[in-house]
This record gives sequence, C-alpha cells and structure tokens, in this order.
Amino acid sequence: GFREANIDRENSFANPWVNTVGVGLDVKNINTLSVGVVLDLEWKESIKQQWQREAYDLVMSAFQAQVDEYKAAVEARQLALRESEKDGESNRSFNRTLETRELQRLCIEMITKPFGIPQGMDFYRRNNCTAKINQSPLLDQYASHVKFFEQAFDWEIMSYLFYPYYWADDCSWADLLQTEYAPDPIFQAFLQSGMARIQVPVRPGFEDAVTYYMETGEIWNGGDLVMDSDDDLYISVAEELQEIEGFVEDQWETRIPTTLTVVQGDSVLLEEGGLPCCDDIGLSEEDQTLKSVSTILGEPKQDDS
Repeated sequence: GFREANIDRENSFANPWVNTVGVGLDVKNINTLSVGVVLDLEWKESIKQQWQREAYDLVMSAFQAQVDEYKAAVEARQLALRESEKDGESNRSFNRTLETRELQRLCIEMITKPFGIPQGMDFYRRNNCTAKINQSPLLDQYASHVKFFEQAFDWEIMSYLFYPYYWADDCSWADLLQTEYAPDPIFQAFLQSGMARIQVPVRPGFEDAVTYYMETGEIWNGGDLVMDSDDDLYISVAEELQEIEGFVEDQWETRIPTTLTVVQGDSVLLEEGGLPCCDDIGLSEEDQTLKSVSTILGEPKQDDS
C-alpha cells in the first residue's frame, strides 16, 4: 500500500526552485515495482508576489544601470562637444588669420613680380654673438616697399573665394582630396583649393599712389603726382570713380510729412481748413476760413427776443 506524503504546505515552497517533496513507499514480497508520482502544485499567493517583486527589482536594477551608463556617455559626449566648440572657435579665428596672411603674401608677390621687386630679403649681419641690421640704401628702399604694400590696401577687409582642386596641377589632385579638416570647412576648402579669387580694396587716399605703381612699378611717397601714360586716352581708375554720373537740371524743396497729419481741420481745434469736405467744394478760401473759425468758437446763440 502507498503512504501519503506528509508535505508542509506552508513552508515547503519558500524557495520553490530548491525544496523537494518526500514520498514514502512500503512494499512486501514484490520482485519488481514501478512507481509514478504526480504532484499538483499551486502558487502560494505570498510566494508568488515575493517572486514578482524580486524579479521586478532585478529587471529594474539592470535597466537603471543601463540608463545611468547612457546618461554618463551623453554627458561625456556633450562635454567633449563643448570643448571641441571652444577649440573650434579659437581654431577658426586662427585659420582666418592664416588664410588672409598667406593670400596677402601671394597678392603682393603677384603685384611686385612683374616689376622685379624682391620679396623676403635679409638685412642682418651675424657673428658668433649677435645679429645686427645691415643699414644701407637698399634697406631704405625695401622698407618703403613694405610700408607701401602694408598701408595702401585694406587687407583686413579682404574678401576671397576658393576654387576646387581641379584647377591645380593634376598630379596633386589625389593629395588635395585627401586633405581633411572637418572642424572648419572654410579652412578645408583653403587646403584643398586649386586656385582662389581675391578682392582687396585700396585704402582711401592711396588711389592715385596705387594707380601710379600699377603703371610704373615705382612707389610714390607724396607730393604732386603726374601720371605718364603712352595712351592719350588713358583715364585712371581713381579719376573714373571721381566722375559724377548725370546732372541735376533743377532743384526744388520738399517737405517730409509728419505722422500727425490732420486729415480734417474741423475735427480738432485748429485754424486750418484741412482737406475739403463735400460741402466745402465751391466755397472761397475766405468762406472756408470763416467756417473753420465758427467751428472753433462755436455758433453764436440765437436771441429769443
């Protein structure tokens, strides 16, 4: 016969994954025996709720750990971007200075080369201890050229545009395309450019001096300037800009209206007639003035007597 298993239904499933249920069997004079045990188990509500809380806490703990890791990564990324922006702003300012300085050098070289004016000369005498300036007429001449080209043009407001790599030597195309500087696209265009277009305004007061240099290759340092050109029809750019286009045949006075324009004088206490009303058409100027005064002072009272 079978013996009913004695199960502590209150405490056996405190840890449902570990506890076991004991089953006893008492037999006599049997050589072979096969036993099958079927258990019908049910969750105890308190155990079920405890397991749910533990499972929820475990899931939420892992979720919160991932959230904290994500927030830390976002904060680190934002900090890196802010630092990069600060560095980028300072780098952009330096890059603009580098661009304008190099373009200025190229402009001066292109302007002076046709006249054979040297650029980048050395006037130092060096010995074992010091380096001294070699003062000579050539230094004075070179200094006058430096002064002229630095002052005659407004390099600070120079405008420029970079053209693509394919205007450079085709053997350098691969190197230019591989040159990258992502934080500053303008500087990247400068590094990859094959040519550039530059516009430099002449400083006010140097128009004649620049025109004289472009024609003769000589520096004008003041005094009366006499332009000498083989072309009798030559007109300098400075003279052409000074010409006044067109002329005024007649002059007249104008008056700008105020925003307080009175549309109809009868509507306010003014001694002006304002714009005529439909009943004023045909009245003389004297009659209109009398009507305006009557409106201001009021109509005379009728004598009842």
